[in-house]
Amino acid sequence: MTDKPRWLQFLDAFPATSDLGDWWRVVHEIEGFQYLEMQEEAEKICREHRLAFSQLPIGTSKNGIITFDGSIGAVESGEPGILILRENGFWKPIEHQRTRSYTEKVSFAHMALRVADAEKTGDEDSEVSLLASLYRCPIYTAASVEQVEKTMERVKTLHQRRGAESLSHRLSSAGLNGEQWRIVGAERAIAGKTRDALVSLTGAHYLGAKLSMIVLPASQSLGNAGWKWANSILKVHKRAAKG
Repeated sequence: MTDKPRWLQFLDAFPATSDLGDWWRVVHEIEGFQYLEMQEEAEKICREHRLAFSQLPIGTSKNGIITFDGSIGAVESGEPGILILRENGFWKPIEHQRTRSYTEKVSFAHMALRVADAEKTGDEDSEVSLLASLYRCPIYTAASVEQVEKTMERVKTLHQRRGAESLSHRLSSAGLNGEQWRIVGAERAIAGKTRDALVSLTGAHYLGAKLSMIVLPASQSLGNAGWKWANSILKVHKRAAKG
């Protein structure tokens, strides 16, 4: 099946910087890719796997589930992510020339490697800046729990030594507690900080916070951004949560 099902047509409203037709062609090139023909299939995957409300299951492949990533980082990079489920429950961008920009700008795993390189050189100014960028990447694109925890400890160490950027410090202090991430996201939503709110709330959802407690600030933040397509993804997760 090469034509995407009608229920996925709304994703074409994603604010890409170039024609999304090329992006969909990359999806079709994934070995063994098959679209999910019905939204109910996507809802079932949302119930059975850990996803954030910025992710939408769109199909399956030889190597696993494929999701569309519409995170704030993806929007800022100019193209959505194409993510495949890792065995450890995190999500990895597929490797393709067309999606390299997403990987370099949005992938938590990729940015964490840049942080590690800065630490090796002893350039703490660069490290603090990179860590700030890191915690604006979706946490579900990390390589592992260990990678996330290592960066969190580094943020806290640098904060004690010289100070760290506010959001990275708050989220690192929250650890892997989804409820604490939700609180940070709600605070940022109230303050009108749409970008930080969505980063925190999508992370909270992935880390296990109840969607019912996230929906209101998430809807408000997405509404502020004017992203009806993103609210449509959120609605899929709401339907999935109802079972």
